[in-house]
Amino acid sequence: MVTNKDYVSILLHDDQKRILLQKRDDTPDFAGWRTFGGKVDLGEIFYESVVRETSEELAYDLNLLHPVHHMSYSNQKSSGNWHFFMHYIPESDKSKLQLLEGCDWGWFSVENAKKFTEIKKWGSLIPRLEGYMEEGKFLEERLLPLYHSWSCLLYTSDAADEEDS
Repeated sequence: MVTNKDYVSILLHDDQKRILLQKRDDTPDFAGWRTFGGKVDLGEIFYESVVRETSEELAYDLNLLHPVHHMSYSNQKSSGNWHFFMHYIPESDKSKLQLLEGCDWGWFSVENAKKFTEIKKWGSLIPRLEGYMEEGKFLEERLLPLYHSWSCLLYTSDAADEEDS
C-alpha cells in the first residue's frame, strides 16, 4: 500500500559554508549520511515540525527559519513531499548542539556532501544551497514572503497514519 507522507529537513550551516549531517544508523532504511528532520505529524504546520524535529534530534531551539526548497517524491512504499529549511548556526551556538538521535554527525562542505547517496537525491536544491551560502547569511527580506506563506500550511492528510495503525 502506498501512503502519502510529508517530511521536513533542517539544513544547518555555519560560517565555513558547511552543513551539518547525521548518520542515523546502519539499518537499510536509514543507512548513510542525511539531514536532520523527520515526518510531519497530522495537524502540524511545517515550521512546527522542523522546530520539533530539531529539538528532538539535536536539543537545539531554532528561532528564524528559511524555507528553501520543496520536492515531491514517490517510491514503492509511499509518496509525498519533502520540505527543506535552512538555519545559520553561529560558532557560539555549536556547543549547544547535542546528538540525541543517530550514531554520528559531522559538518560537511556541500561538495563533500554531494557524494552521499541521500544528498544526491536533492537535485535542484544543491545549486540553490551553494548560492545561498556564497552570499553568507540569508537576506531575510528576500525570503520572508515565502516563509510566511509556506510555513503556515497544515498537514491534514489522514493517509499518513494509515501505515502506523
